[in-house]
Amino acid sequence: MYKTIFMKYLFLIISVFYLLKFTDSAFSQKKYLLNGNPFVTNFTSYDYNAHSQNFSIIQDSRGVMYFGNFAGVLEYDGSFWRTIQTDKMTKVSSLAKGKDGKIYVGARGEIGFLAPLKEGQLKFHSLMPYVKSEDKNFFDVLFCHSNSKGVYFITEKIIFFWSSGKLSKWEISNSVISAFMISEVLFFQDKKEGLKTITENGKIENIPGGEQFIEASEITEMIKINNSDILIATKIQGLFIKSGKSIQRFRTEADEIFTKCKISCAVRLNNNDIALGTERGGIAVISESGKHKFLINKKSGLQDENVNKLFVDRMNMLWATLNNGLSLIEVPSPLTFINDETGLKGSINDILYQNDVLYFATYQGLYYLDSQSKTFNNIPEILSACWSLLPVGNNIIAATSEGIFFVENKNAKSIDNHFSLKLLVSAFHKDKYFAGTTGGLLSFEFRNKNIQDVKIYPEIPYFSTEILEDTEGNIWSATPANGIIRLGKDLSTVTNFDTTKGLPDMLGNHINFVDGLILATTQKGLLKYEKEKFIPYELFISDSTNDKVWLSKIIQDSNGRLWSNSGNETNISRYIKKGSDKYCKDQIPFLQIIDFVVWKTYPDPNGIIWFGGPQGLIRYDDKAGKNYNSAFNTLIRKVTVNGDSVLFYGMFYDKEERIMLQQTYIFVPVLSYKKNSLTFEFSSPDINAKGKNLYSYFLEGYSEKWSEWSNESIKEFSNLTYGNYIFKVKSKNIFNRIGTETIYKFSITKPWFKTWWMFVFYILLFFATLIVFVRIRSRKLIKEKCRLEELIKERTSEVVKQKDELEHQSEELALKNDELEKINLVVKSINSEIHFNKLLETILTRTAIIKAVERATALMLDKDTGMYKFKAAYGWDASLVKNVQLTLEQSEEIYLKTAEEIFEDVFYINEIKYSKIIHELDRINQAKSMIVVVININNKVIGFLLLENTNKINSFDKNDFNLLKNLKEHIISAFIKTTLLENLQFTLEHLEETQEELIRQEKLASIGQLTKGIVDRVLNPLNYINNFSLLTNELVGEITEILTKIKESIAEDSYDDLLDVAQMISSNVMKINEHGTSATRIIKGMEKLLKERSTELVVTDINVLVESNLEIALQEVKKEYKNFNADIKTEYDPKFEKMKILPAEFGSVIVNMVNNACYSVYEKSKITKDYIPEICIFTKFSANEFELIIRDNGKGIPAQELKQLFSPFFTTKPTAKGTGLGLYLCQDIVKSHKGEIKVNSKEGEFTEFIIIIPNLDKTSASEE
Repeated sequence: MYKTIFMKYLFLIISVFYLLKFTDSAFSQKKYLLNGNPFVTNFTSYDYNAHSQNFSIIQDSRGVMYFGNFAGVLEYDGSFWRTIQTDKMTKVSSLAKGKDGKIYVGARGEIGFLAPLKEGQLKFHSLMPYVKSEDKNFFDVLFCHSNSKGVYFITEKIIFFWSSGKLSKWEISNSVISAFMISEVLFFQDKKEGLKTITENGKIENIPGGEQFIEASEITEMIKINNSDILIATKIQGLFIKSGKSIQRFRTEADEIFTKCKISCAVRLNNNDIALGTERGGIAVISESGKHKFLINKKSGLQDENVNKLFVDRMNMLWATLNNGLSLIEVPSPLTFINDETGLKGSINDILYQNDVLYFATYQGLYYLDSQSKTFNNIPEILSACWSLLPVGNNIIAATSEGIFFVENKNAKSIDNHFSLKLLVSAFHKDKYFAGTTGGLLSFEFRNKNIQDVKIYPEIPYFSTEILEDTEGNIWSATPANGIIRLGKDLSTVTNFDTTKGLPDMLGNHINFVDGLILATTQKGLLKYEKEKFIPYELFISDSTNDKVWLSKIIQDSNGRLWSNSGNETNISRYIKKGSDKYCKDQIPFLQIIDFVVWKTYPDPNGIIWFGGPQGLIRYDDKAGKNYNSAFNTLIRKVTVNGDSVLFYGMFYDKEERIMLQQTYIFVPVLSYKKNSLTFEFSSPDINAKGKNLYSYFLEGYSEKWSEWSNESIKEFSNLTYGNYIFKVKSKNIFNRIGTETIYKFSITKPWFKTWWMFVFYILLFFATLIVFVRIRSRKLIKEKCRLEELIKERTSEVVKQKDELEHQSEELALKNDELEKINLVVKSINSEIHFNKLLETILTRTAIIKAVERATALMLDKDTGMYKFKAAYGWDASLVKNVQLTLEQSEEIYLKTAEEIFEDVFYINEIKYSKIIHELDRINQAKSMIVVVININNKVIGFLLLENTNKINSFDKNDFNLLKNLKEHIISAFIKTTLLENLQFTLEHLEETQEELIRQEKLASIGQLTKGIVDRVLNPLNYINNFSLLTNELVGEITEILTKIKESIAEDSYDDLLDVAQMISSNVMKINEHGTSATRIIKGMEKLLKERSTELVVTDINVLVESNLEIALQEVKKEYKNFNADIKTEYDPKFEKMKILPAEFGSVIVNMVNNACYSVYEKSKITKDYIPEICIFTKFSANEFELIIRDNGKGIPAQELKQLFSPFFTTKPTAKGTGLGLYLCQDIVKSHKGEIKVNSKEGEFTEFIIIIPNLDKTSASEE
């Protein structure tokens, strides 16, 4: 009885002890507890190329990971995935590592282990041959465990035990639900009898209290949590503690999660925390006391929340097999991150821990951490960007884009509307606060929750992003682009520090207060304030940090450590104090987040360091602990020869098939020379959730140095020479730790053509070849002697033959010299001629040097007719055929059709047959043979030289042809030269006339430019004068009518005076109009004169042009003179020709001349009785010109006026009728046609104008 009571009290004491032990620390944590999310790397079925669902995990002694999958065993070495299938290619549900280092496999209906083949390739070796036939009908191997004695394969009804090459078993009457290995002891759960164990002597015994764990309370994991206690995780009922023989319920803060989501597995982490996998809930991490630390689920980055198995690898990384893929989780870790799933929005600018609450200033407002929900809530009154936070008692004030806010009990009110970026409370000046605003530095006092005594410092107009106070009360401010500014402790003196006071640049400067010193971090390094300037300062030990490196803001925590990042706001680092005033860089813990942009580093009072920036928030807790110096291996995973043949599959082993990290002698290959291209694949099983490993390699016997570090894990060496090689590779993890170096030795044999016996063969072959060569050479020498004798005979005959040829060539040379002398004589003669016709005669005369030439003729192109005529002759009279004109086709028909072209443009013909159509040629004695030389200049045939013999055919020989071929180019050159000289002579003759025309045109252009300006300026005022004079006359008429109407109402004298004035005004106005109209006519005449004329000559029917313009002129005259009547006589030359003129301009000449004639006869008709007006118009045509004669029987022109007749502005008409420009314009137009105007007149009787216009086509042709 006492024993029973004692045992109850003992159990009560133990329960209370454990209850206190596991709950005492639960209340010691701060209210803001937020552990953040660990870094997670997910692997999908696309990564490892197998089924998505995975079950078990194990790691071998090298660090390579293995996973049970529906497709088999997945092997992962950090770089490469492989799948190892079982014999039946079934699902692998359990894995274990035996004491021999082998990986044992429990599959569906199979058991076995992985062992290497000869090439080091792992393959499944089945143990089913050791299983009795009656025991082979099992389904899945539920669990696989090992201890120092052997390996256990647990199925539903049988537990197999493999040890020392033998297989034994335990048969279970009920079904096995689960099994676990704790301290070399196997525990398993019987479906109906609860928790049991297998003792050392092989007996199955019940566990005290284990009967409560029957089918309804499935155990999913058992973990040893200290020297004697075991944590039992059940699927439904939660957690239990087995201590000694007692089993008690273990309550935790995560029980609510375990109620909703069943526990599927668990594992103990290296910091003694417990990670528990669940179904549909992810992974919950609790402390040994049951405190819920954090939950890893999809919001945290886990790709699937159905967790099948958890495993902690040798690098203390947590692996999870999931229903959909695999995950690698870095837990525990000093670094965790907080993502926007917690409610924290926007880039982080500032952090503050105040009154047990964490506040975060972001671009989207002010947020605080809710300690209950572990989520972030915003302060609703602050919705704009929040930049800086400052504690005020138990409350805070916040600098925002909308001003400064006072925050109390998570509610905010605005206390100032200045756009503020930074806040500072003075420790030197009582109740004094400072704010960096966009308008400059602001100071104020804060009392009774309100701002007072606000002051803006106009001396500091730049907005300040950093403000601090030194120990003397000076306020320091760093600006983005204007250097550093100091406000003196008197709060009035302002000092600007720029490049003249030590700063290397005005940009990128930060102000810091470290160990009582004012330090500036700049783009050129660290500077210290001393004696009113900044000087270089060495704060860091040179081995760890270069003082010239650009650092951002330096933060000093309560432990004296410094925190900073680089000028580009990445590369966060910690600096530990070494000695009295130096600091050493310690960046290893932060290499995983080296690219993270940090805007704010905040050490909170609980020792947590927060890093905030545009990418979110990172939490650092160095108490979490992480071993950055863990040893790890570098593995050679595959060696391939010539790109296709695998030499090594990745596992070294010894004779007993034990895994070896380094190459053993059995794996040292000797390769033939043909296999001299090798590809190495390598990896490191040191796998981190964030960051990749780097590799460096060296091939001894080939490389000169180690390669640069790279994340490439494949290297190929091709075309290696024979010899011994050692391939070396090493790896480096994200923390810059280098793994063990591994090597692979191999040899390449010499090629057969470089062996010693081949060299002996080469020597023998050389001597044999030499002997054969000597014999063959001797035979060749004999043959060569015979050949030389024959050659001497041949050469002798050739010399005789060459002598004869030289004599023949000498004769030909003499002939050639004679030919050249003849050519020289002819060339001298023709080059001396400068006239075309004389040149023709000279050429024909000189052709007599050809003996067979009896007569010579020049048939040349006539430019006027476009026909070919006989222009010169030698040896006969060319006047006989002076009227003969041939076309080019006729000429070619007669002289070239039957001819043979000896050389280019040199033809030879016998028996000339002239066309019967050309009768004149019949008079000529026809030639028996003829040479025709075609004169072709610029692809145009300008003539033919005909050299004839009338006595015999074939009278010309080869020498004659050669002579003419060589002479032809000289003749053509002479033609061209003569033509150019005649053209030049013609040009010189007409140069004076052209110069006069140019001078005249230039004068006209100058006068025209001036006059055109006058016309433009004067014409509009004249129009106003004319229009208003007419309008004034009409008004005078209206006034006269009004005066007539009111005549009775005014005095008679006044009426007469007014009427006289009106008539005088009317008369004067009409005079003004008359002269204005005349001036307008003159101006318009000048405008016509200056008008740009056409220069394009048009072929025109002259008679038609004269007739049409006569009609136009008469119509104009009849409009002006209503009663005009005259006898118009015309006589047009019937032999007219169409000529090139300017029709519009010449038409205006005709109209003007006819108008003048009509005016003359009209004026005479007004003063002469019985006078019959008569105007005669005649046209006459000749070969080179035409005449237009206009004659009238009018007043005539006085002799003294004839000289001035064509002068501008001279006229015989009254002012209102004439402008004096008509005849001047006519003369100008006629001269532009290269014509002239003649005048014959007798005063009182007649006037005759004769216009002579040359035929411009004929003129141009003659000029050519």
